[in-house]
Amino acid sequence: MAFSVGTLANYTDEQRFPLIRKAVLSAKTASLLTLQAGVKSSAAINILESDAVFQADGCGFNASGTTALTQRVITAGAIKVQEALCPKTLEAKYIQTQLAPGSMYDSIPFEQIYAEEKAAQIAKALEVALWNGDLASGTANLNKFDGLLKVIDGSYAAANVNAQKIVGTVATTSGSATVTGTSTLFTSQVSAGDKLVIGANTYTVSVVTNNTSITLTGNAAASVSLIVAKVVKAASDFFAAPVTAITVSNVEAIIDAVYKAIPVDVLDKEDLFIACGTDVFRLFTVALKNANLYHYGVDAVNFELFIPGTNIKLVALNGLNGTSRLIAGRKSNMFMGVDLMNEEEKFEIFFAKEADEVRFMCAFKAGVQVAFPSQIANFELTA
Repeated sequence: MAFSVGTLANYTDEQRFPLIRKAVLSAKTASLLTLQAGVKSSAAINILESDAVFQADGCGFNASGTTALTQRVITAGAIKVQEALCPKTLEAKYIQTQLAPGSMYDSIPFEQIYAEEKAAQIAKALEVALWNGDLASGTANLNKFDGLLKVIDGSYAAANVNAQKIVGTVATTSGSATVTGTSTLFTSQVSAGDKLVIGANTYTVSVVTNNTSITLTGNAAASVSLIVAKVVKAASDFFAAPVTAITVSNVEAIIDAVYKAIPVDVLDKEDLFIACGTDVFRLFTVALKNANLYHYGVDAVNFELFIPGTNIKLVALNGLNGTSRLIAGRKSNMFMGVDLMNEEEKFEIFFAKEADEVRFMCAFKAGVQVAFPSQIANFELTA
């Protein structure tokens, strides 16, 4: 006897908000961000910064100190997921026993299971986009909004442990000590003593002449052009040579370097964490096991553990898999903009009579922003 699934038509209507919340907010990264709801296109994060200047007490009033009001804008992308399902294609398959009697179908079997699976897959894709999103990407699942990595890289204010891409492109000529930039901002992004990673070669900066010209301490080893260079800041170079791969042998040193790069002003904050991919997290747990740190409790729970000797959690995120990036930050400093409070957020399955098919529709908005990029510590490979 076939299952009757007619009553399931109401499931997505009754569960619409739980399902859309599951789809948008169950990505693990979302739990690490401060949620700003009601964002339809863009919304400002209003920032107030003030200082306190002590004075010797006495008669009179002498104003001192500064209070600054600034903004960082969350730009949310409008995203939809749609699918058309024709139940009649199931008639010749094993699942035919689950179809309603007759030849007219206004629902699909196991609608609840289907809806839950769709929500899970949307959350999985969103997890990746929250970090790797790029409006200039050619990948549909990544080009709806700029992710955290692009936001952090674009600010050029994070404490970079190993290297960071610089604006524009560069060119070198073999045998010449001059680096020529196109659309570069050398004077604000590069300093004497920094290392420049250009293609397969690493150089040391002698003089920053202007925004488009640098003199190296030695001649370039190769002639290249239109290369996106990376800068390794002399002030935050924790390694004898730029790191080009994360391994069991160096992963502890890398995580220690990220920890040491966190601005001391936020080091004691309870919402501070270091995020990495589950691939890097696995290397770290293997390294800890090999080190036999029996005096530390370093067992991971839900792919999270406190870094030995610190109060900071290392959190593994699928959204950072394959990136070799580590980001240290605070939940109160990293924002996710969504709508969720409005009828535009849709998650439904309905029968389209004119097409004789069942349709799935999900629509939501998402975007990210960092309020204080200077409070972020960042690691990325040089190549």
